[in-house]
Amino acid sequence: MEFVYIVDHVYEIDNVEEVKFIGVFSSIEKAQEVVNKLILQPGFRDYPIDAFQINETKIDRIGWSEGFCSWEEAMSS
Repeated sequence: MEFVYIVDHVYEIDNVEEVKFIGVFSSIEKAQEVVNKLILQPGFRDYPIDAFQINETKIDRIGWSEGFCSWEEAMSS
């Protein structure tokens, strides 16, 4: 297995992005099955299907390889 599929539920409320990490799946089909089940559940059904995101990612790969600064540091520069 070289790739996995990450499922998140992302929406905005009061100008704040809300993200729910759903899980990591071995195939796009399994990821889609989970979305199809969750879209019927309370809360999830109140948002459009496109609030679910399925992203393919490569295993054993660094996703963020450099440092970062805090929000306060970024706002003061």
